[in-house]
Amino acid sequence: MSSCWQRSAVLNRSTKLGVTLETVVMTYLMGGVVAGAIVGALLPLRRTAIGASFVGFVAAVPVWMGIFYAGGSGSPLRWDSSDWEGVVVISLAFGIAGGRMLRKELDHCRHRLPRQLRYANPVDAFFLLLKCP
Repeated sequence: MSSCWQRSAVLNRSTKLGVTLETVVMTYLMGGVVAGAIVGALLPLRRTAIGASFVGFVAAVPVWMGIFYAGGSGSPLRWDSSDWEGVVVISLAFGIAGGRMLRKELDHCRHRLPRQLRYANPVDAFFLLLKCP
């Protein structure tokens, strides 16, 4: 009973950086929603390696902005140049890699879809990709 109580107390306290569990969960959810919307909107650009890298970079920026915000940097309106440089550099590194992996995965699935559905709009493509093994 006491170990359960201790775990609950740990989850309710913030860390040394002042990050609470609620902040982490909200950052994770909002970053995923915004990045997913960006990827969905820019999905046609992923057909080339450069386009896929661009999509990955643009989608990674709001995710890393949320991480910097939650990590203690506060509002982006108060960031200095080192915070913005960190967001851009990390977004470039992770975004380019993620965009290229997305392109590879979508191309792999695209070949399994019926020919008439390969050029579907992004909403239809999303639901078709959910069915792709």
